[in-house]
Amino acid sequence: MNLYELIETGANVKVEASAKDLVQFAEVLIEKSKEAHGINSVREAKTPIADNVGEQYLTTDEAARLCKVSKTTLWAWDKAGYLVASKVGRKKVYAMSDIMKLLNSKEFRVSR
Repeated sequence: MNLYELIETGANVKVEASAKDLVQFAEVLIEKSKEAHGINSVREAKTPIADNVGEQYLTTDEAARLCKVSKTTLWAWDKAGYLVASKVGRKKVYAMSDIMKLLNSKEFRVSR
């Protein structure tokens, strides 16, 4: 029985594990994660940067101005998953393509 199977049983035990056991456990977790996300290889797991080459990003102020809302509204939309920000260093930025999808969406036009 490996560590993953032991955890799956729900047993409440203390375990002494070797480095090899931990590596095997990590490999199982990676495989489970790949299955959950439908990824067959590491090459398929694209990073947001690789997906968005050429994407234009707006600062919080710029995005708020374009959407004609306050920065607080942008924050609420981010928390709700309505318009999710990315982080560049410590700053939040918004993808122009996401903003345009939002502005052109039926829900956005109806609520204004």
